[in-house]
Amino acid sequence: MGRRPCPPPDQLYIQLTEGNWKVRYGSRESTGLSPAGTVGFYGPLTLAEDHESINIGPEPIDLIWVTLKGNCVG
Repeated sequence: MGRRPCPPPDQLYIQLTEGNWKVRYGSRESTGLSPAGTVGFYGPLTLAEDHESINIGPEPIDLIWVTLKGNCVG
């Protein structure tokens, strides 16, 4: 039986400081203000996908990113 590849992992973040974001997925964009203590979730994304998150505020944004590992071999 061969090894099955691991799918891209889910991720969550905990925002430690307030910040203004711009998020782009392909041609879709959204902006917003996230207060300190915000917890967010991202489903699987591959490095080949056209996406980015940008700090558009005047101050740095401090985050903790957590990658949730799946149950696979690879």
